[in-house]
Amino acid sequence: MILKPETGKEKIEKYFDQSEQLFYSTGDIAKLCKVAPKTVSRWIDEGYLRGYKIPGSKERRVSPKHLKRFLCDHEMAEVLEEEEFFWTGEVAAICRISIQSIIHGYNLGVWKGHSLPGSKFRRIGRGTLEKVMKEYDIPREYLDSYQQKYPV
Repeated sequence: MILKPETGKEKIEKYFDQSEQLFYSTGDIAKLCKVAPKTVSRWIDEGYLRGYKIPGSKERRVSPKHLKRFLCDHEMAEVLEEEEFFWTGEVAAICRISIQSIIHGYNLGVWKGHSLPGSKFRRIGRGTLEKVMKEYDIPREYLDSYQQKYPV
């Protein structure tokens, strides 16, 4: 029997099936998505992520249902698997090719990743970066010697 790889939606469903949380705070979501809590607040305020403010507080809460929908709608399943992400500019610096080449490869599907809602910038996971570097014979030392300026 041949097993087909899980889709992004299936990975997200599986993650939430194992979780018992009734609501997620901006801090919880920030850790999950590897962004700042302020970014999560902005997503809620700008309508990308459905949630609510706690009366008398700056804190916000999001139900698992709405977080699941958000991750699916924005094709962000890899945030559940990857530990480290790189911006396209960082990937270009690591691979020693132009940012335009990275963006073009991203648009063609060579680089798997995601764009953050409300941003034109894209992030690529370490696993994808390592796989593509190996496939295109880009020396691994380039990645090993790279110092992230803005760890995600």
